[in-house]
Amino acid sequence: MHQTDTGALIAKLRKERNLTQKQLADQLHISDRTISKWERGAGFPDVSLLEPLADALHCSVVSLLEGRLVEEPAEIDVRSALAVLIRESRSALRRDWSRRFGILCCLLIAGFVIFGILDRSGAFLQKVERSYTVGIW
Repeated sequence: MHQTDTGALIAKLRKERNLTQKQLADQLHISDRTISKWERGAGFPDVSLLEPLADALHCSVVSLLEGRLVEEPAEIDVRSALAVLIRESRSALRRDWSRRFGILCCLLIAGFVIFGILDRSGAFLQKVERSYTVGIW
């Protein structure tokens, strides 16, 4: 399940039905920018929009998930469709956490480099003087 494949399928089916992005967006009660984002592969339709989108494009939800037109049996295998969605969400979550971990590592390395530069320049070796004033009564 790839966003670019699904986006290309949405664009192809929309054009076959002679619909503009605005007309399709009006049918789904969303903005035409959202349709554009899907078709460019920059996003994926929300789960709640898959069935209305499939109905508007006269295709199946499984076809949208696969990113290509597929012949389906008379009965839709909901479990396989859900399995595809779960697998995609897990991989997206994994990519998100990997990205966060990478950013954290880069920040730590940058912090150590800055600390090393400041330490070599003597920024942490400032003379500390303490004086106490004691008054005797």
